[in-house]
Amino acid sequence: MGVAAGVACAVAGVAALRTAWSRHGGACRIALGWALLACGVIGWRGCGAAWDKAVVLTILTPPLAALVVLAWSVERGRRLPRTPPIDVTKASASPQVTRFPWRGLTQFFLAGPVAGGAAVSLAGAVALRAPGGAADRLVTAGFVAPVAWALGGLWATTDGRLVRVGSGLMAVAAASFVWARL
Repeated sequence: MGVAAGVACAVAGVAALRTAWSRHGGACRIALGWALLACGVIGWRGCGAAWDKAVVLTILTPPLAALVVLAWSVERGRRLPRTPPIDVTKASASPQVTRFPWRGLTQFFLAGPVAGGAAVSLAGAVALRAPGGAADRLVTAGFVAPVAWALGGLWATTDGRLVRVGSGLMAVAAASFVWARL
């Protein structure tokens, strides 16, 4: 029951924040979204986790819930309107933009597994090589992982050049791996 409540609070909180931010307003929805995310601690505590583990699980659950909400909102099978053939005798002021047919799936893949892998790689490098004691490095890595994943997911869903996003996330993962191995 506790796990379901923790996950449900995260999904509902992310969905409330997304609808509030996409409609440019709704202070009540924003407050409700953050309150639902905070209530996830109680849900995770209900499954028998100690308070410190409940807080960590509450921090780690919203990126996964955001990925679910992102996957739900991906446009499926929408076709672009057919454009008439280009008349080469008349010069066009704006070039035609062609859309990559698998753009939504590629964004989902980059925001989910690729950004998550880069975040885990960065957190692992922080846990192994950052200055400070072992406990401090581990706690810092626990905070780095969801923040890095959120930033990678945000970059993947807002940048128009998916090749740049993919290569950037792969570079972060590779650099983190090399840093951890030094």
